[in-house]
Amino acid sequence: MDVAEYSYRLLEGHPIVAVGGKQYLLATGAARSVGNSPVLMGRRDIDPRPSHHGVTVANLRQRLGSEVSGMLGADLLAPFAVSLFPEDRLLRISSACEIQGDTLPIEVIRGAPVLTVQAGGVGGRQLRLVLDTSSAMTLVPERLLRHCETLGSRKGYHPLVGNYRTARYLLDLAIDGSSRKFQAGVLPDRMETQLQADRLDGILGIDLLEHFGICLRLTRRMITLGPRSFGIQAAAGA
Repeated sequence: MDVAEYSYRLLEGHPIVAVGGKQYLLATGAARSVGNSPVLMGRRDIDPRPSHHGVTVANLRQRLGSEVSGMLGADLLAPFAVSLFPEDRLLRISSACEIQGDTLPIEVIRGAPVLTVQAGGVGGRQLRLVLDTSSAMTLVPERLLRHCETLGSRKGYHPLVGNYRTARYLLDLAIDGSSRKFQAGVLPDRMETQLQADRLDGILGIDLLEHFGICLRLTRRMITLGPRSFGIQAAAGA
């Protein structure tokens, strides 16, 4: 099994992956990669688009405040089993899933992975959320947060809407059959309008990795939730 391994860092909560000596924003929720030159990843070479829904290298650099070379989207990741181990800041791509854990079905809408979760915990209202690692936090409509504990406010950034400020709330979400707490923000109006066209409820951000390591298989429409460290996973599989 061929495996390619890449390190990543978090820039204000946004995963920046080192590929071929360049830095890219990891954006599982983007259907297309963005860049000004070809990207070789796991023996797959693609020519990213110079712009996708208004996202360009120039505005990524401006808004992130970093010399990124583009954005890695679902078009580049789809052929692989993509594993993220947050404790190690490690991304591994291969032909087979490297994580042992609970495997859940996903939908793929406009190229992006969509998970069904329950707001309010097990048995709560079902939400269809786009798994988008370019978002530093989970974002849902304000009406779903009115009865949640408030945690102050913070600045946020998403490639599709730019910079914004939101109140933060403590939101219970059940994903793998048990309830877990997420610090969720209010979905910006522009993004809510875009998601409503596909009957989607919000964004499940990179904060999913505060609870799990993940293996995403877009072509097979599956996600596996497991250990957050590659070392723990390797020991379990030994």
